[in-house]
Amino acid sequence: MADILSVITDGGILAERAERTLIEANRTKLPLAMSCVMLMKESPVPGKDGKPRGGHNIYGHDKGACFSRRGIHYVTRENYQEYLTCVRKGGTRNGVGPTQLTWWEFQEDADKRGGCWNPDVNIAVGFEILARLLRSKGVWGAFKSYNGSGAAADDYANKAMGMLPRWEQLISKAGTTIPVGKRRTLRIAQPPMLGSDVREMQTLYNEWIGRR
Repeated sequence: MADILSVITDGGILAERAERTLIEANRTKLPLAMSCVMLMKESPVPGKDGKPRGGHNIYGHDKGACFSRRGIHYVTRENYQEYLTCVRKGGTRNGVGPTQLTWWEFQEDADKRGGCWNPDVNIAVGFEILARLLRSKGVWGAFKSYNGSGAAADDYANKAMGMLPRWEQLISKAGTTIPVGKRRTLRIAQPPMLGSDVREMQTLYNEWIGRR
């Protein structure tokens, strides 16, 4: 059985974000497949092989927003301070980090917890938000609400839903423990969804397909 860390890395998650993805998905009770889809949708950057890898610590491309520039622009502790200065002068907020936190409350929450620029903190906050939305709005509604509203958010949710089956299939073939450091292992409490979880997700898929 394949190691779950290797599975999500091979599936497209940036290697240096894979362990944090597993830890935060486990902590927030966000299904791992949804966690991976979120990173693949929010912060993909093509690798040397041309295939996108999700989880890069980048700024978004919201038109007219602070630090919205042509090409890929990575977030650092230093330039995030420049970004905040732009915002405080009246500039428009932009997506920040692996989960593209954009709303001011989300960015400020991340800043209070160590910095929105910090990819580990950014992922923790982003996964918490998506997990809350999942509980209140279901899978499709969670993806839509995370992106916003209107036709663009509908399209985002539809594409995210289309990516989920692949990730569920990949994760279902993986083990449930991963090495953490040299002497510890982490047991994933909710790796692939099994039993009733699978049936519930299948029902949600069917409802989504019926709306298309």
